Amino acid sequence: MDVNVIQEFMDNLSRAMLAKGLRNPDAQFHIQAHVAPCVFMRWGEYGDPDHRVEVIRDPDAAQCITDAFTVIESLPSAEEAKRQQFMSSLAKVIDLGRENGIEVDFINPLTETMKRLSENAITYQPKTDLPEVKWSGTKTDAEIAMEPNSILDELTYQPTANQDFDDGNITP
Repeated sequence: MDVNVIQEFMDNLSRAMLAKGLRNPDAQFHIQAHVAPCVFMRWGEYGDPDHRVEVIRDPDAAQCITDAFTVIESLPSAEEAKRQQFMSSLAKVIDLGRENGIEVDFINPLTETMKRLSENAITYQPKTDLPEVKWSGTKTDAEIAMEPNSILDELTYQPTANQDFDDGNITP
């Protein structure tokens, strides 16, 4: 797999993370000796409620990248995540008010608001005109390979016998 192609995938993965409203997205591709390649993703700040780390590992680098996009695509939209965060905070305020014996006049409007938000969440219809992500993972490698100018052509590295790479190591 060509490093430029991997870079493009990581850039697109970062864009997909931003489109989901994730704060401080970080997408990395790791290759280590004797270990399957992995995509490392994190977002949010350490200690914050939205902080999350995902590590996707697969011997097939293309599948590893596809799985990473699948994880991001499965997350709620930015709007939906904000609504969930607000509802969670509102529920905590209502519980805190009840625990501390706060007057019903203050809590009842909050409870009604929570009910309305819950009903809206159940009937919520996500937008369908979202931008398309370049590597969506919806096609199989075979389907992609059948397309003209397939990305898999770029992923295949065929060194020639006479190529010499000076990597600083002494080769006998």
